[in-house]
Amino acid sequence: MLEYLNHLKEIHTDDESRIALEKIETALTEKKYGLVWEEHVEEVDKQLVHNIPVFKEIEDKKIVRDNTTDFNFLLEGDNLHSLKLLDKTHKGNIDVIYIDPPYNTGNKDFIYDDNYIGSDDGYRHSKWLSFMNERLTIARELLSDEGVIFISIDNNEQAQLKLLCDSIFGEKNLISIIPRITSPQRFAQEKNINISNDFIIAYSNTNRLNLKKIIQDTDSENLKQDKIGHYYEGDTKALIAPISQGYSRNCDYDVEFNGKIYSPVNSKGVRNRWFWTEERMKTAIKLGIIRETKNSIRMQIYQDKAYDVKTNSMVDKEIGVRFTTLDLINNIYSNPNGVSDYEKFNISKKFSNPKPVSLIKTIINLHPNNNAIILDFFAGFRVIIMTQANSQVNTRLLELLPKLKTKKLSGWCAV
Repeated sequence: MLEYLNHLKEIHTDDESRIALEKIETALTEKKYGLVWEEHVEEVDKQLVHNIPVFKEIEDKKIVRDNTTDFNFLLEGDNLHSLKLLDKTHKGNIDVIYIDPPYNTGNKDFIYDDNYIGSDDGYRHSKWLSFMNERLTIARELLSDEGVIFISIDNNEQAQLKLLCDSIFGEKNLISIIPRITSPQRFAQEKNINISNDFIIAYSNTNRLNLKKIIQDTDSENLKQDKIGHYYEGDTKALIAPISQGYSRNCDYDVEFNGKIYSPVNSKGVRNRWFWTEERMKTAIKLGIIRETKNSIRMQIYQDKAYDVKTNSMVDKEIGVRFTTLDLINNIYSNPNGVSDYEKFNISKKFSNPKPVSLIKTIINLHPNNNAIILDFFAGFRVIIMTQANSQVNTRLLELLPKLKTKKLSGWCAV
């Protein structure tokens, strides 16, 4: 290309042509940042040019648990057909999307145009990105203003998926990339470093989303309760200020508590000051939030109450802690537990590395809407869990009409 451009420069020497050719050369040679791939068109895209996906309800597959009008829907067919339909019916209404797409490992886990894609396919990354790009673009349209999408992925496509999602959902809407333990015990399976985790990439649709905190286990044997609220024995806060925070005469006094006298003396025997004035300390003692330790007094920390220093009173506080990027490094979220889940239902079909139900529940429960509409357009194993478990939900099955069905891949989309 550049050789031909130089040839054009030799032919067109006038100022106007020279300036235009220099601009073209600059555009061709300047460094660029971003994800570039060879886009591919799927057979399903060609079908959709002149056809509209139509789904028909299969009445004998309906599951009715109660008399309510609320139903879960299973769409059987290529998930792109399903997404095109949902774009007409649920645009801007989906609160949570969780998907577990093919990881594109090169071990024939990814089907593209009815063909398995192996490691010898030179375009396997481009085909995977084209495949995901079209589906995620529609997924973005489906999300509500406070919607969130969680995507399971491993190192084969994690970096590419991150850049793709940046372009679709916006880099500023990345919530986090969360590692998840896949196998608690994995020995001598890799050449250099054993890989025992994959990832969940999370994006919000807008910056209005505020994920819920995780509720701590209230059944813990260590959790206590008094007239104020719930607390853990030993979970207290220091009342003696460190030397580095300076001295205040108003906070240097002795405290009488349970018949003993306490002074603001640290563990090294150095006297400084309390955090509070004497009046505030007396109020805290009356409230019953002061605890004795071996050598001093401390303030009890409550799970559901907080001490408001402005009003000298206990006020309600939000229960729980923020979800962290280490919370999925727990064996309950590993693949063996996913295997155990489907073995409970005597499922004959084998699924590759199924995600455990506990993982899906944890992710869904992070959304603040308790009545959230949830979508999984790579449902597979999770559909079987939902339909064969002792579920108390109503379910209706919609099947794609035969005209648009693919040959090998019959996908599931769960709403």
